[in-house]
Amino acid sequence: MRSYPLQAAQGAPQIAAADAAALIDHLGEAHFAHSVLSIIGAHLAASHCSILLRSPAGDTCALEAASLEGDGARLAGVAYVRAGFYAHDRAFADPSLSLSGGVLTLQTRDEISSSDHRKLCYDRLGIAQRVSIAARLDDGAIVATNFYRCATSGPLGEHALEAAHALAQPLLAAVRKHSRLRAPRADARTSVPAEWARLSERERAVAQLCVRGCSAKEIGRALDIAVTTVNTLKQRAYQKLGIRRQSELVALLSGMRATPLDA
Repeated sequence: MRSYPLQAAQGAPQIAAADAAALIDHLGEAHFAHSVLSIIGAHLAASHCSILLRSPAGDTCALEAASLEGDGARLAGVAYVRAGFYAHDRAFADPSLSLSGGVLTLQTRDEISSSDHRKLCYDRLGIAQRVSIAARLDDGAIVATNFYRCATSGPLGEHALEAAHALAQPLLAAVRKHSRLRAPRADARTSVPAEWARLSERERAVAQLCVRGCSAKEIGRALDIAVTTVNTLKQRAYQKLGIRRQSELVALLSGMRATPLDA
């Protein structure tokens, strides 16, 4: 396994800055991992992506995952968490995690010692290599964004490795903020009703389904209303709540406001 300590970024390269900006509108969304895979994973020829948040004590691990096709990454991630493979994942144990910049690691399928881990999480999807970008958060938790390359893509080349280095810090900044937006808040139960009281019953229903990551078509089918009506109700809800996008809605329901990526 190759490991590269990451230094705090002084200024993001143009390509990284553009990709970071593209991620901003997706912070806090249920499908954030899909956005990470399509925007960042494209530079690494990744077919799957996972975002793992290991607790400060190391005894639990939250998962978000996405695949270019199908649901393989999520199913493999569920198997990973249920089997407790995160307790022995070398990406979480790298000494460079003590540095503020985090760490970039490259690990091949054959470098994973557990045969069960290889079978459940790699072999079923034809994965040959993982590119992991990880950092320790202020509370001691560790967040790792993993990109999985299939055997058909071959080993990671120098150009892709340079792209990974360039993208690492902007990606970590986005994932840190996304993790905070998705984290449950103790004061959320008291703050939500006051905001919710401004909305009609149908506006609340649409907003709740938006937070779950449903598309306008899916919401329309669930509530038996037209897509145009869904969009109208969503915009009314946003106006009444004083917000402009879905990430702010998620933040509001978590008892906090979304902040800019560079805050």
